[in-house]
Amino acid sequence: MPVSILIVEDTADLLEAMKLVLRAAGFAVITAETGKSALQLLTNVRSGLIAPDVIVTDIRMPEMNGLELIRAIRAIPEFVKTPIIAMTGEDKIALVHAEEFGANVTLQKPLDPNVLIENINKLIKSKQA
Repeated sequence: MPVSILIVEDTADLLEAMKLVLRAAGFAVITAETGKSALQLLTNVRSGLIAPDVIVTDIRMPEMNGLELIRAIRAIPEFVKTPIIAMTGEDKIALVHAEEFGANVTLQKPLDPNVLIENINKLIKSKQA
């Protein structure tokens, strides 16, 4: 069964590009364009959908930003240990806050697809260990 990744990104072009790169790398990809829709997806997981193995989220998004999303995910018992990668093209302070809120890895945009894949693989290995 392929490893599943939830990508939360409000920029449609970037979301599509990440989806293509991760699918080409052999991952199953689920997407959400807002923090709220990502939380809705994760709530539906409890009713039988397959939970993502890793969550990749943008920090700067309208409505609910990535920091709020990370905090909300960490408050759900089933997802306390789910690895989260937070990313932003903004200032590095947002990445520090993301770690404080519970992100396992933080990445600066523009993303290098190989670095993203490498980090996902590391998180999956440590999750299985």
